Amino acid sequence: QQQQQQQQQQQQQQQKQQQQQRQHDDNDTENENERQHVDNDDQEEQQSHAKRAAQVEEVESAAAVKDSASAAAFHFSAVQLVNHFLECFESATGDRRLDKLMECFAENVVISSLKSGKTLIDGKAALSRSFANVEGHDCSSIFRVFLEKAASNVTFVVDVHEAGKLPGLGVPDKDGVLMYRCENSEITHVWGASLAKAKGLSAET
Repeated sequence: QQQQQQQQQQQQQQQKQQQQQRQHDDNDTENENERQHVDNDDQEEQQSHAKRAAQVEEVESAAAVKDSASAAAFHFSAVQLVNHFLECFESATGDRRLDKLMECFAENVVISSLKSGKTLIDGKAALSRSFANVEGHDCSSIFRVFLEKAASNVTFVVDVHEAGKLPGLGVPDKDGVLMYRCENSEITHVWGASLAKAKGLSAET
């Protein structure tokens, strides 16, 4: 009888161990399934993030191409540039006045005599110095001609000013004419000349 009891105890112990092993295996299977589920979620999230990033990059690339094309297609005309320059000359004040005046001019801008073609001012730095002691005043023109060169970004403005209304270029106390050449949204060249009233030339004529 004692031997039978021992056998029963051994059987019960074996059954208990088997049950514990099955429970342990079930837990391992459940943990593995959970890990796979998490891995799948992470993979889906990474794929979704990569897809969104690709879409954003595509949109930004398209916008950059569009902006580049727009920038290449659009240029300020001579009228717009000269009007801005004249507005700044008349009204700009303070420490940044010269900077504002120079905004429209190319680095290698040239100021020349319209009559002789002689270079009077060479470069933006020299032009800026020439404006250093010139005070702003009314510089409205009484006559203007706009010229546009076909199939190019080059435009011209010819302004005729009365004496005392020239924008810091030319002879201040004489009627004068200024011709501006503009390309790629910059004033690249200005020609100027005084109008000799003795020869019948004036702002009125």
